[in-house]
Amino acid sequence: MNESTLLSTPVEIDTEIARLMMEQARPARTIALQNEYRDSDSSYRRHFFDQDALDAAEAEHDRLQVEIDALTERYTGWPRYYHVTNNNGHIHTSTSCSSCFHDTQFAWRADLSGLTPEEVVEREAHNACTVCMPIAPVEQKAARQRYNAAQREAKAAERQAKKDAKAAKARERAVKLVDKVQVAIDKMGGLDAFRNDYSLYGHDGRKSLYAWTFDGCQQTVGDILYEIKDREENGDSRRSMNEHIKAELAARGLI
Repeated sequence: MNESTLLSTPVEIDTEIARLMMEQARPARTIALQNEYRDSDSSYRRHFFDQDALDAAEAEHDRLQVEIDALTERYTGWPRYYHVTNNNGHIHTSTSCSSCFHDTQFAWRADLSGLTPEEVVEREAHNACTVCMPIAPVEQKAARQRYNAAQREAKAAERQAKKDAKAAKARERAVKLVDKVQVAIDKMGGLDAFRNDYSLYGHDGRKSLYAWTFDGCQQTVGDILYEIKDREENGDSRRSMNEHIKAELAARGLI
């Protein structure tokens, strides 16, 4: 039994017809190309003509057409719908809607076959053509509002997810940097030694933090050490500190 005979619903039948038509496009292209080679005025192009390829393509095209015709005979007039393929294209009940133009491109929505216009509007009101499928403006507006609200929420969620991921990476970088700051402080004799034995430039017998950081560690670590000491000695900072670094320093009791 041919598999196509098992198809029973409009969606199943029209989906199979659409698939066969797409499959038929391949031999159709071969036929057109071989005919072009055969009928060309150029001997070079005629050289590429292949009768066997043409015969095979025509046979395949005819075989698929038999299947298409058999399925088409089962069409009993259920509604079919077509989606304009440009940006924000609407769904139409035919390709001859007065709101379209002679060069408008359509895609067959076989997944909607057999549905009533009301059912299509319920499923995709934001895309439904009001010329083909007249519906109450309030209903159309409400559907568009729901669709637009859903789109806004989805975009907002996407933006928040990117923001959260960026913040997580920043926190991870802050932890790694403060780990290095902690190692530097340990090399200086610990937190008490850092607080008591060092000053920004060295005074009252204390060591110069500037000299130590200039020779003793990488610049990013030295900058943070200098910032911590500046806050201790002056009660303020020379510049704003990265919020994630600041939070990690505070969590460890370094500021």
